[in-house]
Amino acid sequence: MKAESRASWERLRRGKGFWLGILLLGLGILLQGVRPLWHSALAQREQVLLLERRVKRLQQFAAHWNGDVVQEEKRQLAENDRKLESPRSQEAWLEELERTAEQCQVQCLQLAPVTGKARKQEEKEYLEVTLEGNYFQLLTFFRQWEKRHPGCWTEDGTLEANGTGQKIHYNGKFHLVIKKSSKSR
Repeated sequence: MKAESRASWERLRRGKGFWLGILLLGLGILLQGVRPLWHSALAQREQVLLLERRVKRLQQFAAHWNGDVVQEEKRQLAENDRKLESPRSQEAWLEELERTAEQCQVQCLQLAPVTGKARKQEEKEYLEVTLEGNYFQLLTFFRQWEKRHPGCWTEDGTLEANGTGQKIHYNGKFHLVIKKSSKSR
């Protein structure tokens, strides 16, 4: 009896190993089949999250979009294009320079258009200008000028302070030919 029980016990133990082997083999096959599906599910989840973020950004843009501001910017761009296409006389530039200086509380000490002989030699249109004001007034003037006339530039400019440093003189050339720049777009 003991021999029989021992033999049945050995069969059972071998049977457990057999079933355990089959279970592990099945689990291995299942994992090999599930892994690609798992990676595919992760990739799709990542795409969904990306699309959700894009939709959220578009919703935020739509919530803050203002048609009036867009129209104003389009009008400003059209005005800038018109300015770039139509040349202006030196007198118009002189008036604009004086008006901007007056608004910024800067004094125009000298506004001299280039004479005919000098213009032919240089083949550039510019105004020789001397301005006077304090540092902040001149800074405001140049910011206003750049904002109103994108693409204009100055050349050979120098800043000189008087003895007390209260007033600063700017001597330089304002070019009248407008170049297209990134700010004029």
